[in-house]
Amino acid sequence: MYQEANQWMYGHAEAPVVGSIKRGGNVFVETYSVYGYKNSTVPTALEYFTSGSAQGQCVIQNNPSVASSYCR
Repeated sequence: MYQEANQWMYGHAEAPVVGSIKRGGNVFVETYSVYGYKNSTVPTALEYFTSGSAQGQCVIQNNPSVASSYCR
């Protein structure tokens, strides 16, 4: 992943999970790699879903500007 995308994912998707677990919560995490090209070995995006004491859905675009990434 691009460094910018990796940092964005930590700040917006992973940090809430870590914080919840440190406060005694429990979280189930699912991640899916999205490949924009049939034979690509590098994902164009990651879908990140959490449930439990930290609930959310994120799509992290793997590009230098992290454009179009979001969490709900």
